[in-house]
Amino acid sequence: MSPAQQLLQALQDEETVLLERRFDALVEIQRRKDELLSAMEQVDDLATLEHIRAQAGRNERLMSAALTAIRGLKTRFANMGQGQGTVGYARDGSMMGVENENPNRRV
Repeated sequence: MSPAQQLLQALQDEETVLLERRFDALVEIQRRKDELLSAMEQVDDLATLEHIRAQAGRNERLMSAALTAIRGLKTRFANMGQGQGTVGYARDGSMMGVENENPNRRV
């Protein structure tokens, strides 16, 4: 298998890891990708290069979505217990909120 094909496989593995939310595995995949990129001199197979470009773009969008979700969770956790409402989304994608009462408040 050529370095370009191995890189494509590493990118596909990265997509699987992102979809399965196994973020701890990304470090090893990045190491593999770095090694393979260093090993690639010149690739004449334009179809393989296009597959690599497309796969890298998909992975970039998945990583961006994961980071957005993580930032949102961080904000939600920071707001817990501060009397702020919980935010969720309806089926149509519109944001909806529910006011939380302080869970530490005794009645």
